[in-house]
Amino acid sequence: MKFLYSKPAVLYKDAFIVGDTHFGIEKRLSEKGINLNFSRILAEKLVSDAKTTTAGKIIVLGDFKDEIMTVGKEAEEAIDLITKDFELIIVKGNHDGGIERLGIKVVPPEGFVYRGLGLIHGHCWPSEKVMNSKRILMAHQHPLYRHEDKFKKSVLEPVFISAEANPEKISKHYKKFNEKIGCIIMPAYNPLIGSVFNIKEKKLGPLFYNMLFKWNHINVYNTKGILLS
Repeated sequence: MKFLYSKPAVLYKDAFIVGDTHFGIEKRLSEKGINLNFSRILAEKLVSDAKTTTAGKIIVLGDFKDEIMTVGKEAEEAIDLITKDFELIIVKGNHDGGIERLGIKVVPPEGFVYRGLGLIHGHCWPSEKVMNSKRILMAHQHPLYRHEDKFKKSVLEPVFISAEANPEKISKHYKKFNEKIGCIIMPAYNPLIGSVFNIKEKKLGPLFYNMLFKWNHINVYNTKGILLS
């Protein structure tokens, strides 16, 4: 697994992996008086970033689109742009209602194992196959880290969060699993969303409610690979 410098993305084997693109976020922006064709810009950036690697496919770890139940034209246009150059696989997230009708490969919310790596969105229980993988890569949380710059100004930056397995807790929910499995949370690819990671936050998902990983002893890395915490 290769973390790409200054990008909220991972290169694994032949796959360029991102999470939380939230195409169609324009509707939310317009409600705040901001009118911008941001989804097309983001889709073009996604393709451009992937082209700097050896990837032949792009995997999005859920929340490909922003509207929960409807599929807007922005998501359709993003798919058209991406699939001109790459195979596209989407792990279904909580915002991806109805996305199957767009004719691309959609994996159920419990995720799948891609060449040894478990891939999920993060709002549902992973499959047993995922829990037997070497490592889980997930999205859903849009983690940011808050710190002060040299001018004492508060700064937020996207981060990767890494945690070790909590076998005692996992064994209460899975008969078979990899006791050494780790979990990595990706930052959102869409730069307009994110929040400071807080284990006490509601709506985090079953991996957090049930402490399947040691979330109180995490490592936090920014997109430049610097250990922040």
